Amino acid sequence: MRPAGFARPLVAMVVAQLTVGAVMTMTPLQLQAHGHGLGVVGWVLSAHMFAGGGYGLVAVVGGVLALLPLAFSAARDGR
Repeated sequence: MRPAGFARPLVAMVVAQLTVGAVMTMTPLQLQAHGHGLGVVGWVLSAHMFAGGGYGLVAVVGGVLALLPLAFSAARDGR
């Protein structure tokens, strides 16, 4: 038996992943169409992944979550 509210988060996750995939696919094509080389494409994608939002905020979010151990330990332990 599925828990209540299973479909909506799953659909949201799938739509978000498809959107990210589409944007990451179209960005190099658009940059090349506007005359930029592969070097610029690499820099743009790298800047997004490491500084923009791909992984740059992982340390910040991890630090904030580390300050709230009690709030998340119950959810993690299944209580």
